[in-house]
Amino acid sequence: MEIIEKELENILPFVEKPVRYTGGEWNTIFKNPDGKLRVALIYPDVYEVGISNLGIKILYNILNQIEDVYCERAYAPWVDMEKKLLEKNLPLFSIETKTPLAEFDILGFSFQYELVYTNFLNILRLSKIPFYTEERLNENYPLVIAGGPATSNPEVISPFVDVFVIGDGESRIVEIAKIVKEAKKSKASKLDILKEIYENVSGCYVPFFYEEKESCGYIIPSGKRVRRWVEKDVNTLLFPLKQIVPNTQAIQDRGVVEVARGCVRGCRFCQAGIIYRPLRERNLSDIVRYAKEIVKNTGYKEVALLSLSISDYSALKDLLLELDKNFSLHGISFSLPSLRLDSFTIELAKKVKEIRKSGLTFAVEGGSQEVRNFINKGVNEEELFHVIEIASSLGWKSVKLYFMVGFLEDPYLEAYNIAELLKRLSSNFKNINITCSVAIFIPKPHTPFQWCRQLSPQEGEKVFNYLIGLLKRHRNVNVRYNNPYLSFLEGVFSRGDRRLAKALELACRKGARFDGWSEFFNYELWQSVFNETNIDVNFYLQKKDFDTEFPWDIVDVNLSKKYLMKEYEKALRGEVSRECSKKCYDFCGNCNFKDIKNRLAEKNPVYEEEKDFLTNIWIDKEATFTIRFLFSKTAKAKYFSAIDLENHFSYAFIRANLPVVFTKGFNPHIRVKLMGALSVGIESHYEIGEVDLWKEMPVEIFINKLNENLPAGIKLKRAFIREKGNFRVKSLNQPHYVTLFLKANYTKEFIEKNIKECRSFKKVTQKGEKIISLVDYLKDVSIEDGILSITYLHKDGGARLGDIIFGVAGVDIKNAPLYSTVINRRFVVEDSFEKGLFEYLI
Repeated sequence: MEIIEKELENILPFVEKPVRYTGGEWNTIFKNPDGKLRVALIYPDVYEVGISNLGIKILYNILNQIEDVYCERAYAPWVDMEKKLLEKNLPLFSIETKTPLAEFDILGFSFQYELVYTNFLNILRLSKIPFYTEERLNENYPLVIAGGPATSNPEVISPFVDVFVIGDGESRIVEIAKIVKEAKKSKASKLDILKEIYENVSGCYVPFFYEEKESCGYIIPSGKRVRRWVEKDVNTLLFPLKQIVPNTQAIQDRGVVEVARGCVRGCRFCQAGIIYRPLRERNLSDIVRYAKEIVKNTGYKEVALLSLSISDYSALKDLLLELDKNFSLHGISFSLPSLRLDSFTIELAKKVKEIRKSGLTFAVEGGSQEVRNFINKGVNEEELFHVIEIASSLGWKSVKLYFMVGFLEDPYLEAYNIAELLKRLSSNFKNINITCSVAIFIPKPHTPFQWCRQLSPQEGEKVFNYLIGLLKRHRNVNVRYNNPYLSFLEGVFSRGDRRLAKALELACRKGARFDGWSEFFNYELWQSVFNETNIDVNFYLQKKDFDTEFPWDIVDVNLSKKYLMKEYEKALRGEVSRECSKKCYDFCGNCNFKDIKNRLAEKNPVYEEEKDFLTNIWIDKEATFTIRFLFSKTAKAKYFSAIDLENHFSYAFIRANLPVVFTKGFNPHIRVKLMGALSVGIESHYEIGEVDLWKEMPVEIFINKLNENLPAGIKLKRAFIREKGNFRVKSLNQPHYVTLFLKANYTKEFIEKNIKECRSFKKVTQKGEKIISLVDYLKDVSIEDGILSITYLHKDGGARLGDIIFGVAGVDIKNAPLYSTVINRRFVVEDSFEKGLFEYLI
């Protein structure tokens, strides 16, 4: 661990976003790992994606509630970090303690979709862990477990995974942890652990104990079926209220509350709607209480309400009233990412407008009623026009609509119908910008469409271009489409079998990474891989017969195959199935109507209003005071970018419940003003910021409260408050002198020679190039006891920090952190006397 920490100091300056690897985020859990079961939860994608995943948040919280278990996290390193790890021969490590992943007892992977499989293998490779279960049996390697929606067909990666958790994971991960803990005490073998899980933990698939057979062109596992585990009531489960605040902006940079799990709509293409049944709603009072705790613990000013269909939440009207009453005046907004057209009323729209600031998004899926009936979408064109009319009347300027093609035999007709629908919308609502996002339909396992064919990527590309051509004259319609070649690969792996494991291994060794990212996806590489492994991938995308035995049939998702067949036949007839929240119509086989059943939220929840919630945070307050503060940015915080730093101050203001002021306009936010951006990796003991307050407060309390709520490495030293507009110097960005130190064994002669050779340099400005004279900006340069001290003039349009360091020491700004570069002081010269910049500004 210490070796990795030390080496990271030499690596981080040379990778994009070093804070992906530094750890120490707000709400991170730290424990003494000695004597504890060590678990690493791993999301096999980049940090900003993985840290947003709700499943990881939930399991991280649950495992760390157990006293003798320490759960940490890891993510897929970006390609630049991978290169550095290989150069230094360093293993991949955990975020919290920098422990090599190979030293953990359990590695738990979350697979949200199939295009992270090569990242998964690459993580094992970088951790120096063998790919295959059989290669790990007789050595002291971690138990490799996996969960998530992609594992509803576990077969593609089954040779690499020891245990799959099928279904809800909260109680399963605890059971597995107990078994591994006992095995460590008794020094049981890996095989004994696998056998114990196989025999005694429901909802777990252990591929090692299954034979293989060929059937219908597939490699099929032979053995007992594994029934999906269902947590019966989400209200009884632990939910994370101290969610980790990322070091840098994540793709979902907000708090999260799971409003409901499961869906009753029965869209025939939707795998999530199948594998998360039955519907289990969280009680309204808990949602409001959780949201308050999350805001207080994180400082987020936005919370996402997660559900497969939030507008179907049975107590939504009451929930929106409570959210408006409890949060809106505090500047806290909510995102509702899964609204449905057929339940979007004007009353709902008004409430959504009050608590949500972003545009509206709806999944229409099909351009004709024929397609929408085929997929059981249950919406019509009249409802769509009504919703857009509501949105327009309430001031929304943009709407995003999702579509898919490939459901019917003629995808060009589907595209034509989508275009005609969008043309009618465009003509009727000229003030609305419409974004059409279209993708190839991917038939998923365990859905009524698992027997359907998938469009080839070449055909999909032609259909998308045809659609774009039909709409090119409609300026308020913007068409975007998913890469059809990515959809092709996802389709292959979602309906594949064990033969594809060899292709995955070969692709990983050939350099396949981040296949879901367009800048890294390499279709030609995958073509060569499938050719070398003699795999006909088109087989997996072809239409199948009802009597086909699938590899994923080993998983029982609690729905009968007869039900899926019946739904497919109804689709062919254009029949629509009813939703089943209150009454069962189709008997899919999921519910036993005893403990496994739909559970709706309590109708009349009792909610006691909290008196101390954000008592100083109000969106409508006007600025009456400004407080300026002096702070340091050191240790891991030196890797925060300027935007990251502003965000962390904003979060800290809310956590500390300080009387800060919001900006006005469409997206109110706390305006934190910081002096010019400091290069990433440079420490400073002298940075200055300011924020407006709506009431006066003692600076000592401001400093103490903020320091208690700032990430490690950021610390306020001093502060001064005045009535707004009463500081004698209005702007923080004033010309001033900067004194910085570098650890460098330079001679005086070397420094003088360097300055002489770098007397001037070009600087590109908006007005063109200009020549900057280095000596005009240098005030003092000295070296003593291996410390190089530089004092230079900093002003807009002049020499930058990087120019000065390079000109004096010959050190590129990226290398500067290796020399322990630190800004020690900022000052001005006034009447021949030096005055600290902070004193000058107040």
